[in-house]
Amino acid sequence: MKIGLALGGGASHGLAHIGVLQVLEEAKIPIHLICGTSIGAVIGGLYALNPDARLLEKIAREIITSEEFKTIGFDLFENPRVPKPFRNLADFIKEHYIYIKEFINPYIVKGEKLYSIFNRLFGTALISQTKIQFASVAVDLKTGEDRIIRDGPIIDAVRSSSAIPGVFPYITDFGSILVDGGITSTVPTKAVRELGANFIIASSLMRKLNEPASLRTGFQINLRVDEIVKYRLNKLNLLDVDLIISPEVHKVHWSDFSKLAFCIKKGRDAALKSLPELKRQLSLFGRLKRWFKHSV
Repeated sequence: MKIGLALGGGASHGLAHIGVLQVLEEAKIPIHLICGTSIGAVIGGLYALNPDARLLEKIAREIITSEEFKTIGFDLFENPRVPKPFRNLADFIKEHYIYIKEFINPYIVKGEKLYSIFNRLFGTALISQTKIQFASVAVDLKTGEDRIIRDGPIIDAVRSSSAIPGVFPYITDFGSILVDGGITSTVPTKAVRELGANFIIASSLMRKLNEPASLRTGFQINLRVDEIVKYRLNKLNLLDVDLIISPEVHKVHWSDFSKLAFCIKKGRDAALKSLPELKRQLSLFGRLKRWFKHSV
């Protein structure tokens, strides 16, 4: 049996993966390989390098509360903190500001601060040095194909998978233009299978497709179209999974990293809820494997 863990993208929501890892570790569920998209690649890379989920929580808290992290620019995307009567106007101004920035620039947020954070986390460590097999997923804008990054510096694998299109700078690599793997693999289940897993656990941050709050502008309509496409594609990706863990973290804005404790708790809650079924399936898998071995 080779158990693979697919950690989905979702910006700050991905902090819930830490809680999921804590529960799997406490339950002594062996993880043989990890593949992550975006924030899932960051969390997965750190854990693969040093499989200690409690230490992972400590590192996350130190990074998020640092002055360096606060200067990255996530606050640009947070919901305006203004009195309710003026909220629609504030939303309108912010939406159009972001739209204009994206229209005239390839990205909104400069990548130097984010790169500095990644360098602090991973340094010169190589994927070949991880204690658990690790890979990340990015998308090549030139070919339209997924790129499973399974060798080289971890920092390159994580940067490529975390380059949110239009938000952070894309990554060039030998003629390729790599961006966030969440375009096609919000949860990188196919990559985990390709890497050799025959039992897949997915930590998915996909939320239900609720009705949109507003469709007043073309920008909002395009965002909604993108949301629908990703939702349906993600559902297809999750068909090839043995167990799905779904932390309920969507009350937190995707750019708000201050809710670390809340997200970790939700990750733990979801993993604990799924644990009996996980143990049942793993036990059944083991019995079937033994039966097949003796039958042959």
